[in-house]
Amino acid sequence: VRRQDTASSGLREESAEDDEEDDAAEEDEDDDEAGAVSESEAESYGGSELDPLDFRGGSDAPSDEEGDGEDDGDTSNFDLGSGLLLTSMFGGGSLHSEDRVKRRGQESRPTKIRVVFPSLIWRGKDVLVVNKPADWICSASDVDKKKGRKLDPNEKCGAKNFWTLEDLLQYKFADREKKYIHWWIQLMHDLDHKAYPNLFDEDQNYGLCHRLDRETSGTVLVGLTQLARQQMRECFHRHYVRKLYVCLAHGKVEPREQTVDRNIEAMGQKARLDPNGKRARTHVKVLGYFTKANKSGGTETYSLCTCEIAEGRMHQIRLHMSAGLGAAIVSEFYYQKPRQMVEERRW
Repeated sequence: VRRQDTASSGLREESAEDDEEDDAAEEDEDDDEAGAVSESEAESYGGSELDPLDFRGGSDAPSDEEGDGEDDGDTSNFDLGSGLLLTSMFGGGSLHSEDRVKRRGQESRPTKIRVVFPSLIWRGKDVLVVNKPADWICSASDVDKKKGRKLDPNEKCGAKNFWTLEDLLQYKFADREKKYIHWWIQLMHDLDHKAYPNLFDEDQNYGLCHRLDRETSGTVLVGLTQLARQQMRECFHRHYVRKLYVCLAHGKVEPREQTVDRNIEAMGQKARLDPNGKRARTHVKVLGYFTKANKSGGTETYSLCTCEIAEGRMHQIRLHMSAGLGAAIVSEFYYQKPRQMVEERRW
């Protein structure tokens, strides 16, 4: 399972109250339900044998030699200022145009929102693989009900007057208005409760086998039946599913391949590295280094990394990159200064 994680959580101070319930629901289920791994696996973990990712975008681009682990300081020709990588991931512009600071006396103008909709990657007999764009929410209705939390009434398609897929595609979303991915899945199946009851069952989280953070794009597995979802979740808990993320981080991450093995303790809306927390391992590989001019006339260095997680603790990649390696994820909110996040989301 490959996921792209560039904008991460990204709450703003102005909207923290509105988004608290989203982030509370985004804690990975592996925290509570994953089975323990063997000691031999724990000591030898070094990531999986996955194919390298190519972000050059063209067939004429030269390929890097694999396995040498050496760096001459010029591993990429990308200029982050051109927006090639981030713009292609998000399908246009910043996710948070309202983060731009309003000056006194400046009239607020309506923000034109470009919505990138989910798409179907693969369909099996009882399983779907769906591409979740950034800014779409994976519900946690099953967890919320178990913990006695009130469900968002807008989780229902009818609450938004979505009766056909065209209704959803033509809807004019406001900036930061919630968009649930299960809407698209249900409407793709014509709201057929009888044929696909699992997609409408709150206790089955509308068929979602796992969750991705709101601002993480990537693949989501969906079980069309209760049995299919149960089997897929078991695969996650037994660590049969490889979870690979891509992130852009501050600074020059070295060495180019390493495993961060630091325990994590969840603390409400945030988490921290703590020896008494639950074990968390993240295998980090650097794909390339990038530079971008800053306001003072100098240059900032960034590292494009793949992060493969063995567990899936709350904010695992964010914490391991920021606190573990000193390389905070670009535009991330919780573990770097909010002003830094706001500035980064402008480019």
